[in-house]
Amino acid sequence: MNFSRIMGFNRLQHSGLHLKRFTGNRGTLIQMHHSLRNITLSNASILAIFLLPIFFDMFIWQNLDIIMGLWEDIFSYFIKSMELKGRVFYTDFSILGHIIYVPFPDLETTMPSQQMVWINVLVCVGIFILSFIIPQSFLPVAYFIRALTLIQFSASGYFFLHPNNFPYEMGDYMSGTLALGIYFLLLIPPLLGMIFYIFDFSLFKKIFVTLLILSYFILFLPFQYMLHALIIHRGTLLFMPVLYLNFSLILDSLMFIGWYSWAMSGNQPNDNHD
Repeated sequence: MNFSRIMGFNRLQHSGLHLKRFTGNRGTLIQMHHSLRNITLSNASILAIFLLPIFFDMFIWQNLDIIMGLWEDIFSYFIKSMELKGRVFYTDFSILGHIIYVPFPDLETTMPSQQMVWINVLVCVGIFILSFIIPQSFLPVAYFIRALTLIQFSASGYFFLHPNNFPYEMGDYMSGTLALGIYFLLLIPPLLGMIFYIFDFSLFKKIFVTLLILSYFILFLPFQYMLHALIIHRGTLLFMPVLYLNFSLILDSLMFIGWYSWAMSGNQPNDNHD
């Protein structure tokens, strides 16, 4: 056994230098990241994991008619105030044998002209080339722009090959995405149960964060897809693929991650860690 190494390590410990590993630049203690901790669940956290998602999903389920009425009012307001050609329709789908009627805006749409498709190709190529002059510090932005232009470019290719045949109408797109939004709302409480309620935050914070996130998406979803409808109405079906692939459920998921990150910042939970 190398006693000199052991003695040297003990001297390092007693000198306090080993503590610098866990000290920030302002002398504050660097907290261990949650992903590296062993969590001991309290009885309150275990109850919250199972009971709160059930409570909030039942709350959404019992108030779906009110939520759908709110969405219909939002769609009707924009269609009427902007004098758009279209109206609010309802689509029905079943969850656990219960029929849900989801309102959606069905606006007049047109196929893109060949001139518009060519303009779209030139704009996509130009933006793709310009993305290479974006500074390296903004490289994720450049990648996102390139992805958008490639999707939009592929949409142009489709309309070159099938100028008068597109498999989706405005109503199909709107009804499908908004029905998916209902599932997304019902999925939020169980997700929070698995990734947020496991930490020993106060019950008030868990309820407050859940209500805040649910309220946000209940209000955001109709505005989000009303904007989609307006873009497709004014810009033709050429823009439906990029809206669906980049600015529908993916955008909602990223926003949920943003809300979760915000909720996990600030005060640290009072959980027990090994």
